[in-house]
Amino acid sequence: MPGAVAERVWSIARKLTDYPKFMDQVLRVEACEFEGADSATSWVVLLNGNELRWIEADEYDENARRMTFRQLDGDLAEWNGSFQAISDPHGVIAKYDVNFDLGIPALANILHPLGEAAIRANCTQMLEELERRSRNAQQADA
Repeated sequence: MPGAVAERVWSIARKLTDYPKFMDQVLRVEACEFEGADSATSWVVLLNGNELRWIEADEYDENARRMTFRQLDGDLAEWNGSFQAISDPHGVIAKYDVNFDLGIPALANILHPLGEAAIRANCTQMLEELERRSRNAQQADA
């Protein structure tokens, strides 16, 4: 994200409940309580036209501007990953890693590439919007 400021990108990215405002496939994100998790969110998203629901634990490292997440309960066999906003001399490197498993082994060769493409498209939309919102906030501060 050329010219972006990591702290600003991070402050936008960590507000998971705002994601439905700027991500077409994210229908709902709500903070919730889940035993054993300090911070948890409940998600409803569209994946290739099908609603998926899960609750994830969200852990934040403010100093590293990094969050990790992992599914605690939900429709996927596996959902975990991380996001980090890294300062760079030219702006911000946004690193987003996701591991997922739809949990249907017999159809994995067909469904996983579709899921990967959908997740990649959602990630691209998220990163573009984080960059746009960060620039708008910078311009408002100028």
